[in-house]
Amino acid sequence: MAVNYGVGHGPRSVFCADLDCDTDLDLSAAGSAGVTILKNNGDGTFQTKVDYDAGEQHYSVFCIDLDGDLDLDIATANSWSNNVSILRNLSIFTLGDVNANGKIDLADVIYLANYILKGGFSPVPLKSGDVNCDSKYDLVDVIKLARYVLFGEPFPC
Repeated sequence: MAVNYGVGHGPRSVFCADLDCDTDLDLSAAGSAGVTILKNNGDGTFQTKVDYDAGEQHYSVFCIDLDGDLDLDIATANSWSNNVSILRNLSIFTLGDVNANGKIDLADVIYLANYILKGGFSPVPLKSGDVNCDSKYDLVDVIKLARYVLFGEPFPC
């Protein structure tokens, strides 16, 4: 039995991708109302839609990391305005929440230290582990995250 989710008027295409870096596939749809995102709740159901405007009469949508910053961007073809729109960096994550559990705590420090020092699982997404925003993943990130969590120092980035 089908479950229907509203995406606005005239949807023309849909694309599945993990837009919020939680390992669940989310939906993006293109239509005359714009680009619509439906975030996956993790159980195959989806949250209320969020619409983004880009061009006129969106015909198709595709998600990919276009700028190499490790999060997904959305490209949509716009039939009335005869162009392509790019919505950059729509992935939603919290810097420092490297285990993607929705909070920054000692577990994140341990997770990041394990990744950097022992080759453990990478942060989810990887970009969340660059705590000092220097585009490197190293011991400095672990130390800065530990100082934030343990001593309440200002967040480094």
